Amino acid sequence: MSARVLILSQDDRWHKLQELGSQITTWLGQEDGIQIEASHSLEVLAGDELGTYDVCVLCTSMDGLTAVQEQGLVDFARQGGAVVGIHAAAVTHAESVAYIDLIGGRFDRHPPKQGFRVEIQDNRHPVTTGIESFEIVDELYVLDRKPQGVRVLATACWEECAQPIVYTKAYGKGHVLYNALGHDAAAHGNLVYRDLMVRGIRWACDVSTISKLLALYEGLRVTDVCDGLDAVGLIDTCTMDWEIRPLWRDVECFRHRIYGVAHTLRFVPTGRVVPRPLPLEEYKVWKSDWYRQLAPGPREPITPGEILVIDAAEVGDVGFIGSNNALGWIVQGARGAVTNGGCRDTDELIVQKVPVYSRRIARGIRPGRLEWDAENVPIACGGVRVYPGDVVVADGDGVIVVPRAHAEVVAQVAREIANDDKQGRQAKYQQAGLEADPSLDQLG
Repeated sequence: MSARVLILSQDDRWHKLQELGSQITTWLGQEDGIQIEASHSLEVLAGDELGTYDVCVLCTSMDGLTAVQEQGLVDFARQGGAVVGIHAAAVTHAESVAYIDLIGGRFDRHPPKQGFRVEIQDNRHPVTTGIESFEIVDELYVLDRKPQGVRVLATACWEECAQPIVYTKAYGKGHVLYNALGHDAAAHGNLVYRDLMVRGIRWACDVSTISKLLALYEGLRVTDVCDGLDAVGLIDTCTMDWEIRPLWRDVECFRHRIYGVAHTLRFVPTGRVVPRPLPLEEYKVWKSDWYRQLAPGPREPITPGEILVIDAAEVGDVGFIGSNNALGWIVQGARGAVTNGGCRDTDELIVQKVPVYSRRIARGIRPGRLEWDAENVPIACGGVRVYPGDVVVADGDGVIVVPRAHAEVVAQVAREIANDDKQGRQAKYQQAGLEADPSLDQLG
């Protein structure tokens, strides 16, 4: 399925951004799975057509934004679309409060165009992983506020203060990426800048596609999805072993329930001879080296909406999912973790409300026991073959996996089944004199 990208570009008296829009189209021409369309009018933001796109790229000043256009763009993002703002997209009038909140700030000032260094602050994000800090000749934008709720990927220093240059944020069910670089041809010709732009739009396509797919699964239970899989002929092939269960349950708000797309990891038992005993300091070095070189966590960046699905080789007393690393995955955008192995630090995991589904509680660590084998490849977990990008749903009844090729049809059938169940239970609630609760709310 191709992602539809709208590139909205307009020139103003300071910027030749239509030219940048054309260049971006050329840069993206070699990217598979992206369908690009162009517009040169903000009016496109006010129409129903905007909702047919996955990504809206703003190569324009937003100073002429009307209230209707602003609402259209805000609704687009809230409903799962991705917005990529470039340079002048932070230029808007003060009354555009909702848009300023969406983009993260409003242009305030910049020093004269000059050369400066862009420092990469986060090399774990798909947009910046593998990119080194670099020099560019450009305008260094300063915003009128510190963006809130953002993940800063790159900064530049002005007046001894680090200014956010590239950042991402969640917005409703959608996502926003803002890149303050890109004033003119000098900046557009910078190869690292081009790489950041292509990666940024590629990331926006990925998160938007995931968001719209997962919106189909919002509110669905494992049992609803199981019935949907039965309807397409996938009977008893997608439900993980019943021993893989939630570490904790929230019976009031159901925060233990998760649904997302699979980011797979596979570990294998080590065959290395472990030196024992070691002096304490040597042991610390040995353990650190093993984590870093032989058994790290995910090596590839986590995309928001993913669930870590880990084949831990059924090794007994290894707590792969712990309070520190699991919380780190959540911070990066993961919705939870599923493993056929063990989890540890369970008291902290419960307090932190990190959704974890595992076969057992364990105590040991990876060094001396397990080695990293592969990532984002087909794995076996709980008796189910899991491919990267498959839909994973987990709740108090266990874990179920929907092959990506069947995801939309299964969700449609499961939603009908869920709503019929809610309607039937609502009548029985009334007969039993029970007070209605959120579990009876119909799914859209």
